[in-house]
Amino acid sequence: MSDKPGYLATLDYSKRWGIEPMFSDFKSRGFGIEDTQLRFPDRLSRLLLVMALALYCAVSTGLWDAEHHPVPAEKNA
Repeated sequence: MSDKPGYLATLDYSKRWGIEPMFSDFKSRGFGIEDTQLRFPDRLSRLLLVMALALYCAVSTGLWDAEHHPVPAEKNA
């Protein structure tokens, strides 16, 4: 492990850092997908799609709000 990671390995890890928080949000930190007790794969895949869209909307809205309505501490940055 003394070698520096290559470009492709770096891209893989950057994707991982984006995906892991999403799964954590889906499971225990917000949506509670483990509590749904769904048994059919097609219903689960539809639920995951809706949850991914909801998470995308929430993050996009938060980013837009932070850009257009910064709190006083963020205005100086």
